Amino acid sequence: MPGKVTGEYSVRVVNAGIDVYIIIDNGYNEFMTVDKLSLYGNRCGYESQGELLIPPAAVSTYMVPNVALLGLCYTDDIKLIFINNTFNGLSKDKKDTTVPIEVMMQFKLTSAKEKEEFNDVIYSSWN
Repeated sequence: MPGKVTGEYSVRVVNAGIDVYIIIDNGYNEFMTVDKLSLYGNRCGYESQGELLIPPAAVSTYMVPNVALLGLCYTDDIKLIFINNTFNGLSKDKKDTTVPIEVMMQFKLTSAKEKEEFNDVIYSSWN
């Protein structure tokens, strides 16, 4: 997926099997410095270490903890969903047996004085 200047950014969380990736599309014509990239369950979370620098008009992909490791960030009743069911994938849609994963990114553009924050919720689907 090639990058281009669009004047906005996008963040997608996707999976390939149980591996989880975050794809960040920097559509700005300046560098984006991400100083916090996090995935949270209802008990704990995983955060990036250090800053990530995304070039202008570029798409960057980052591998994050797989679904099994994300399962450790939930209470015991939700962990049973991870253990007793088959993982179907990640989606923006809430279905019957889903577990929410909170995604948070804090970043700053080269010309900006303030940091911006992106928050979203995706769902892992199980059956």
